[in-house]
Amino acid sequence: MALLLSPVVFCGQYLGQIPLSGQLEGQSSGEYSRLRVQLRDMGNRNSISEAQVNPVGSFEFSNSPTGIFEIRVLNWQGDTILSQSVTLPYSNILRLKVGSGSFVPARMPVSLSRLQHNVPKKALNAYRHGREALTNGQREPARIELEAALRLDPQYFEAANDLGVLYLQEGRFSEAYEMFQRATTIDPGDAQAEANLAFVLLALKRFPEAEEAARSSVRADSLSSQARFLLAVSLLEQKKLPKEAMFHLAKAKDQFEPARKLWLRLAVK
Repeated sequence: MALLLSPVVFCGQYLGQIPLSGQLEGQSSGEYSRLRVQLRDMGNRNSISEAQVNPVGSFEFSNSPTGIFEIRVLNWQGDTILSQSVTLPYSNILRLKVGSGSFVPARMPVSLSRLQHNVPKKALNAYRHGREALTNGQREPARIELEAALRLDPQYFEAANDLGVLYLQEGRFSEAYEMFQRATTIDPGDAQAEANLAFVLLALKRFPEAEEAARSSVRADSLSSQARFLLAVSLLEQKKLPKEAMFHLAKAKDQFEPARKLWLRLAVK
């Protein structure tokens, strides 16, 4: 069955779709403008959106749905020179090395606790099979393998996070919350995991808890524009601390398009 992807509909009035932006590396400056980037459905491989690369190598998709997608970089002849998977909204700022074909999400450090954790071989194999199934658009086998990986190793951070992404993609917010909550318990210092948790808590309209998770994310990574945006949204949804909300939006607006749009919207009131 093809992996069908659709935007997540949020109950809150401030949280919309998250843009996807990126920077290409590995080419001379004059070559970037000859490239284009496609966001494609992982199941049927159809192109969802396409962006032209500017002369300095950057690109942006202003309205990207939530889910697991293929990022494809094409040259002027239409040949694919890079193809990688990307999970949105959790990897919405990318660096793509078109020379080597590698893919590096921005600001995704691995914590010491995860580096020291030894994943059992059976759990690792199940996780790899799950990721392969996701790449092939096989959602149910992917879920089975990821759940198996987590049963074999309850402290498997990546398995918990990826299951959360699957559940979020399907609109199963409560199950996604459980997985992201587990991920933050496994690694309390992971800024992205806390941002993931804040994101789904906003979808569940649990705004005070979303604020707490977003604050944890900001404490872990004060440079994260996404975390500051989520914190601002959680404050605005509670109708509290408007000055602080605007402060975080102002900090985030130059790097995060939703923050800029919301800041402009509120600044003119």
